[in-house]
Amino acid sequence: MVKAGRSFPSKIVVDCTSPLATAVGGRAWQVVRPWHGSAVEQAKALVPKANFVAAFHTVSGEQLQALERPMESDVFVCGKDPAAKVVVGGKRSALGGRFY
Repeated sequence: MVKAGRSFPSKIVVDCTSPLATAVGGRAWQVVRPWHGSAVEQAKALVPKANFVAAFHTVSGEQLQALERPMESDVFVCGKDPAAKVVVGGKRSALGGRFY
């Protein structure tokens, strides 16, 4: 991400990660708290010129991959750039449901 960062100015990067720890060979069982406070804040520290928006954290990976089906959940959209949040929220609205 750091090497690619030069191509990110004015781009919107959507972060939907939930940092979780796993036991060896097991399922996720504990939230990991990144040094910067959240995964999107940590990514922003690496690529400060990009417009980061955090969204889709409450949607399963399976549902995110099934773009042909309407999404039946609401999504919280967080970020500092109001225009970037509107763009991401618009993508969410196109999939069905609401964004906040």
